[in-house]
Amino acid sequence: MKKWWLALTFTFIMLLSIVPVTFAITPSSIKAESKQIAIATLSEAKANLYATNREGYYEKFKLQMNGFTRYFPDWKNVDNPTYAPRLFFNDINHDGKKEFVIVLTKDYGTGVLNTEVHVFQTIQTNIDESYEEVLVDNQFQ
Repeated sequence: MKKWWLALTFTFIMLLSIVPVTFAITPSSIKAESKQIAIATLSEAKANLYATNREGYYEKFKLQMNGFTRYFPDWKNVDNPTYAPRLFFNDINHDGKKEFVIVLTKDYGTGVLNTEVHVFQTIQTNIDESYEEVLVDNQFQ
């Protein structure tokens, strides 16, 4: 009977010594996931796009452009460098002002490419010019 209690006590002590190690690993893994990295830059528009890499995708995007910062937690892009976000700064609606365009690749496969386009146009505010996102129709629906 004493041997059984001794074995049970030893097992309990061993389990207690493992638990703190598990908790010590968890916070550092969360920090590593939440670190944002620069994934695209366009110097002409003074724009930098940052995101967090998690499980094969970039997410939690941050756009810094011409002095302003915007956050887009719902955007998603695959982390394959072939399908990195593409940035453009052109006058796409022929109004004489350049629009900032971001093309994200949400997924891809054999014969399939799922992309999402975000367009930002210049607007005049009381203080300065800024950018606002414009709704883009999906031509495939």
